[in-house]
Amino acid sequence: MKKDIDRIMAEKHIDAFIIEGDPSKDPSLYYLLGVGKISALIIKKRGEDPILLHQAMERDEAKKTGLRLVDISRYNLRKIYDEEKDPLRAQLRYLGILFEEFRIRGRVAFYGLTRAGYAYHLLTELSRQFPIEVVYEPWRNILTEARETKDPEEIDRIRKVGEKTAQVIDRLVDLLKSMPRRDGHLIKEDGEPLRIGDLRSFVSQEIYSLGLREVGQTILSIGRDAGVPHNYGNDSDPIVPGKTIIFDIFPQEAGGGYFFDCTRTFVIGEAEPKVKECYELVKEAQEMLIGSFKVGVRTYEYEEKLCEFFERNGHKTLRSDPQTKEGYVHSLGHGLGLQVHEPPSFGLIRSKPDILKPGMVFTVEPGLYYPDQGFGIRLEDVVYLDPEGRVVNLTPFPKSLEI
Repeated sequence: MKKDIDRIMAEKHIDAFIIEGDPSKDPSLYYLLGVGKISALIIKKRGEDPILLHQAMERDEAKKTGLRLVDISRYNLRKIYDEEKDPLRAQLRYLGILFEEFRIRGRVAFYGLTRAGYAYHLLTELSRQFPIEVVYEPWRNILTEARETKDPEEIDRIRKVGEKTAQVIDRLVDLLKSMPRRDGHLIKEDGEPLRIGDLRSFVSQEIYSLGLREVGQTILSIGRDAGVPHNYGNDSDPIVPGKTIIFDIFPQEAGGGYFFDCTRTFVIGEAEPKVKECYELVKEAQEMLIGSFKVGVRTYEYEEKLCEFFERNGHKTLRSDPQTKEGYVHSLGHGLGLQVHEPPSFGLIRSKPDILKPGMVFTVEPGLYYPDQGFGIRLEDVVYLDPEGRVVNLTPFPKSLEI
C-alpha cells in the first residue's frame, strides 16, 4: 500500500527514487499519480512527500494528483537541449540541477520505461558524475512491493470491475443458450455457423458497453486450441457442441486503472466423460487451494501442493516433467491490480521471495490441458486476503460446465 512506501525505502536503505514517463503506460507511475493523462517526473525522498515535475500545459491535470507541484518551465529545458546538442548530456545536466535543488544524495532508485541502452549510459554517467549510488533491486522494487497489497479503495475498484466482468460472462452464456442448432453447429440468424470471431466481437462490445476497457485480446478458444493455455483462439472456428470452450476475460477500468481476470470453461450440450472428470478435478483443486491459503506462507508451497494433487490423480505437471505440454502446465495464479499480472507470483522457483500477506489480491487458476485429445480446462477466480488474513472470493460468477 502507498502508506508502506517509506517503510519499504527504509528496509531497502534507499534514500530517494525518481520515476519518469507516461502513467497510461507505466502502472507504477499511475499508482502514485492517480491520473493517466500527464507526462510526469516524480522525485520521492524517504520521509518526505513526493514532488511532481510537470509541464505548464498540464497544470490542471497535475493539480488533481494532490502532490507538491513544480512547473518545469522554470528550468528552460529548450535552452539546455540546444546548448548540449545531445539528449543524454542534456538529461544529465537537467537531473544534476534537480539533484542540487532537491538535495538528492546517497542510494537512489530510478524507474521508468526508458530504452535499455539509453538507460544504461544515463545511469552509468549519473553514478560517475554525482554523489549517488544507483540501486539494484532484485525481484521487487519499492513501488511493485507497495502495490502488491491493496487498501479498501483499491479492493472496491477491483470488486466493481469483477461485477461487470461477471455481467459480460453471463451475457455470453445467454447468447450461447439462445442460438439454434443445426447439423452439429450453432446457427446465426443469417443461417451461417456461429464462430469464435462472432463471440469475440460480442464480448468486446459488451466490455465497452459496461464502461470497461479490453486490453489485448480476450482468450476464446475451442477444442484442440483450448488445450494450449495461451492460444487465443481461431476466429474462423465454428462453435461445435461437445467441445470445450475456454473463455478468459481480463478487462480494465476505462482510462487505465484496475483489472479483473476470470476464466470459465464451457461445453455446448453434453461433455464427454473424460472432460467431465477433468473439469470436476480442476474445480476440486481450486476449492482446495482457496480453502488453504494462509498469511505468512511462501507461494511456491501452494504450487507444490497443487502439483502433488494433480500428480496423485494421474496427471503430469511441470514438477514431474518440466517439458510436459499436457496435464497441468502453468502456475496456479498471479497477483492482480494495475497490471493483469503483477506480484505476488506463484510457481516452482523456490528462490522467489513471494509470501502471502494481508491485502494481497491474486488469481487462482488451475487447469488441465490435453491438446492431442482435443480439450483443455481452466477455472480462474480472483481472491483477496483481508486484514485478518481471511480469503475473500471476489468472483461473482458460478461454475458450470455444460450449456
